Parts: sequence; structure tokens; C-alpha cells
Amino acid sequence: MSGQEAQQAQQAQQAQPAQPQQVVSPAGAKFCSNCGAALAPGAKFCSECGTKVGG
Repeated sequence: MSGQEAQQAQQAQQAQPAQPQQVVSPAGAKFCSNCGAALAPGAKFCSECGTKVGG
């Protein structure tokens, strides 16, 4: 591979969008449907944005 080809390959890798990080959560963990914050067990409202939990 020539220097120019290597440079083009490197630029192509940099141009690809970053992959979102996967969030690993404990089994049974719940998250706010509005802001995505982790909810405390038994919470009735999100501690971050105040959205009511559940229906």
C-alpha cells in the first residue's frame, strides 16, 4: 500500500460516525422514558427531570 493509499484509508476510518456506547445495566434496572436517567427502586418520579414513572 502506498503512502497515499494509507492516508486515504485512515481518512475513511475517521469519517465514519462513532458507534454509540452500549450501556450495561443491572437486571431489572429501570430508566426514565423522558430523559433516560436511572430510576431508584420504587421511584414514583424521575430524580433528574421530575417525570412521573409508570402509568
